[in-house]
Amino acid sequence: MGAVGALALAAVVAVVLVVTLARGDDDRGPRLAAPLPSGETWIACADGPELTLARSEALCAGAVAKSSPAVLSAPADARVAALDDGALCLDVTRGGSVRLAPLVASVAVGDTVVGGQGIGELDGGPLRFAVWSGSGCSGDPVPFADAYGTRLLCAGDDPDTVTACPAGNLGPVDLQAACDAQYPGENRTALTRESTSAYTWVCESPTGASGGIEVLDECVRLFGRDVVAVATDPGDPDSWICER
Repeated sequence: MGAVGALALAAVVAVVLVVTLARGDDDRGPRLAAPLPSGETWIACADGPELTLARSEALCAGAVAKSSPAVLSAPADARVAALDDGALCLDVTRGGSVRLAPLVASVAVGDTVVGGQGIGELDGGPLRFAVWSGSGCSGDPVPFADAYGTRLLCAGDDPDTVTACPAGNLGPVDLQAACDAQYPGENRTALTRESTSAYTWVCESPTGASGGIEVLDECVRLFGRDVVAVATDPGDPDSWICER
């Protein structure tokens, strides 16, 4: 095998490895999304396993809300386990349970909901949001942290703020932009070695040197944490997208 062939093979292996790691991290990663209106960032008013969230420091301090009610959404696929005096308990399909209070619920006990589906309104704030490792929202809640498998999407452990970040298909990957970012100043060109494979992309320099493309790194650069890079069609070089 010649030098160019060896470099091309190395690039293929590099890209495949990146995607494998991305999917593995996704399997072990956050299961819960913030139940807030899309794109909003709320403040964590107090420390502790239960998060107390509000739109502003003033609301944390007890000010009367002047904004419109916040429409809350299910943080994951779940079943409504209980609804008691404005406190909603959801048994999460993948395990564990969450409670949100106070809210005016738009769902009933026994209903199944999908992640992102509206479940009710919070008239003002703050919102109390807690998670349990078991079903039924019983016993002591656990922290929102990786160690418990309960970290929220786009948030760190025990966060100071929580953002309802976009989920699903975030958009296609521009492989040329990835080359520009990963090989700055080298004027490399994104090339695919095979027109029927998504896994043969390389960044080629003007002198013919080739290097692999870290597709996941490009997704992280564009969209931040908790993303994966996915080739939706292994036979289509242009099928790379970023997902959360």
